[in-house]
Amino acid sequence: GQAEHDIVNAADFIIVVLVPESGDEVQLMQAATIEIADLFVIIKSDRPGSKRIERTSVDILDAVSTEDGYIPDVMSSVATTGDGVKQIFDKILMNIQLFDENGQLEKRRLRRYKNRIKALVAENLDGICWDLNRRILFKNITNSIDSIENSPNSVVRQLLLNFDKEVK
Repeated sequence: GQAEHDIVNAADFIIVVLVPESGDEVQLMQAATIEIADLFVIIKSDRPGSKRIERTSVDILDAVSTEDGYIPDVMSSVATTGDGVKQIFDKILMNIQLFDENGQLEKRRLRRYKNRIKALVAENLDGICWDLNRRILFKNITNSIDSIENSPNSVVRQLLLNFDKEVK
């Protein structure tokens, strides 16, 4: 979803946090969540259901193939006792170093840079496109529509007629 897209465009390393008894298995099964995660951390792993969510997570991740072949680890922690916290921290540092050494970190940063440029272009074009005249034209065209018989593309063509000349 949009949240995953936003995170990928902001972070070098992504940790997906799962909580026992919260139905996070459903979230985990979403392809977008699996694709963005560098590490899964089950917090409150002293609670009932933590072993189940860990087994489910590992099974799902083993069955999924990623573009680069990387399969994120699933780790557990208990904040009140500190169990697992140091191991998770060490794993994060180790993975970031690995991503830096194998060029994955630079690829991610370059992808974010290109996505930012694309977003800025879209933002600028949106501002140029929806000037006062085009907003009035849009209102006039859409107010005259009384059915869904015409294709939306024909309305878009009317709205964008001469747009390329206006931008130059």
